[in-house]
Amino acid sequence: MPKISRILLIFYKICYVIGPVLLLFLRFYAFFVSKHRKRIEAQFSPPPPPWSDVQTDVPVFWVHALSVGEVRAAMPLVEGLLGKWPDARVLLSASTHTGMDTWKTWLNKRVNQDVSECAIFLIPAPFDFPCIIRRFRRMYAPHLMIFVETDIWPNWIWDFRDNGIPSILVNGAISSRSAERLSYLKPVANLLYGELEVISMQSEDDRLRLLSLGLSENRVLCLGNLKQAIQINTLSDSQQAELRRSLGIENERIWIAGSTHAPEEDICLRVHAELISAVKALKGTTPTPPLNTTISQPIMQLPDLKLILAPRDVKRAPEIAELARQAGLIPCLRSSYRFGTPYDVLILNTLGELASIYALADVAFVGGSIAPVGGHNLLEPAVHGVPVLFGRHVESCADVARRLLESGGGFECDENSMEGLLFQLLIDEDLRKKAAAEAKRTAVADGDIVNRHIKLIEAVLYHASFH
Repeated sequence: MPKISRILLIFYKICYVIGPVLLLFLRFYAFFVSKHRKRIEAQFSPPPPPWSDVQTDVPVFWVHALSVGEVRAAMPLVEGLLGKWPDARVLLSASTHTGMDTWKTWLNKRVNQDVSECAIFLIPAPFDFPCIIRRFRRMYAPHLMIFVETDIWPNWIWDFRDNGIPSILVNGAISSRSAERLSYLKPVANLLYGELEVISMQSEDDRLRLLSLGLSENRVLCLGNLKQAIQINTLSDSQQAELRRSLGIENERIWIAGSTHAPEEDICLRVHAELISAVKALKGTTPTPPLNTTISQPIMQLPDLKLILAPRDVKRAPEIAELARQAGLIPCLRSSYRFGTPYDVLILNTLGELASIYALADVAFVGGSIAPVGGHNLLEPAVHGVPVLFGRHVESCADVARRLLESGGGFECDENSMEGLLFQLLIDEDLRKKAAAEAKRTAVADGDIVNRHIKLIEAVLYHASFH
């Protein structure tokens, strides 16, 4: 190990001098704040799994993801693991509350619930301290640790490595900005990625960026984006009609802003207010449209517009409702909607609905892309045949964004150009249909992605002498 890597490793270990103080604080916090007590206790002490007598020839996989997007990407992989090894045991963990809730929702929807209860066990991510990781490793005895995308924890990897348990990263991604920063301190990259048995990246660009940091070429692969293996249930016409009724949507044209962050909600609400004004000005007329747009056909009958806004953090819904009022709009929370309640913007403050509600959209904007977050899943609206708008900050989904732009199914925008793009797509049916078809074509699921990952996992297990 290079000298500077040793220094970084020592520094990381020294952090544990103050670690006991932090752990003691967390214990006291859990004692006095009851709503977090159960979760924090589970992050200290591993709860016993429902299986107690795992045979030595049955693999135990630990799959860890950060939050909602990473959990969803991991779901088809978990299904693939159980398809290849029907008797396997799978330990699932997530670092955030929303990630845990997403795992729970998915588990509850699995068809064979009785089997899943004994084959799959869900825990919150343990604290990254050697003594705690040691407890978890002894309790669950995994044969393989699978990290998803970016949430990598050094003590997990080091402890497992020292005990003959390989760790891999799947669906990895690294932005050009992150790669550039790490290039100035390559030992940090070695600290993060160096002890992983193998790394599977989403795109060839991601793979090349990681190789530029000095990682071995035979350990860094490109197996594709697992999000393209997500089977999003398309809705029948009757299901769409029922969902429309439940949301109070009749003949209105709908656009959706999904997975938004501040200040994207403020931008979308302002744009929506201006779009409503533009539509009212155009109704029943055929003048040259405003906003510097062109239309391929005359405007005959222009429906009203509604916005469905789904913030990434649903707890921000009341704050967003107030922003809507300030923009002169009538807001309504999804959880409090009653049939006949009027609204200009419906704020989706529930979990698990956005992927299906995208099916109702005429156009969608995916957030975390004007705000410098890195972008969220652009495939969710595209798979329903919905044209997709996004900002320039799409490092986390750069390959999908590029393919959508090249096909004409996606459009890059900022706070100044969003309004004009939306206006043109919402009122120009020919343009919208063409973009919708290209978006859906781009989002067609790659059925072989999971198989490629399963073959990789099979090879890693074989190399680790598990047959």
